[in-house]
Amino acid sequence: TAVTVPDGQSSGVLNLNVAASAAPGERPLTVRVSGPGGSPSATTTLPLTVAQAPSYALAVAPSPLAVTAGGTAAAGTITIARTAFAGGVALAASGAPAGLTVTVPGGPVAGGSAAISVQAAASLAAGDYPVTLTGTAQGAPNATAALVVRVAAAPGGGSGGGGGG
Repeated sequence: TAVTVPDGQSSGVLNLNVAASAAPGERPLTVRVSGPGGSPSATTTLPLTVAQAPSYALAVAPSPLAVTAGGTAAAGTITIARTAFAGGVALAASGAPAGLTVTVPGGPVAGGSAAISVQAAASLAAGDYPVTLTGTAQGAPNATAALVVRVAAAPGGGSGGGGGG
């Protein structure tokens, strides 16, 4: 990449774009300064440091998370593993059917983990339900984790029995 410095000025700006796939580390950057007519007049090598891109990953445990329809809420933990990123991560749950409530922290999570809770209405059929947990953060890409909620039938769902007589 060439930078042209107008006559009468002694500096210019060189902008470098590094591919997101570039491995972090230090590399030599050779800068060649040319005089009038393009003849080289000076060459220097500068250190170029490629920093790790900020990111984080989400994991949820346990999965499947077992809950009984109509019963008390079940607790789980979402873990946030950070790489070159220290900001807060806002969490959201999506994909839960009507009758299944997944509760995540209301504000950004600054630490390495957060509690989540799941509750199933008595009317929710037994089965496995996939839920997607999504993290959003300023300065880092979004991340997701898959959670399976295993709902057991409410106890005492029988039809009752015989009347006397």
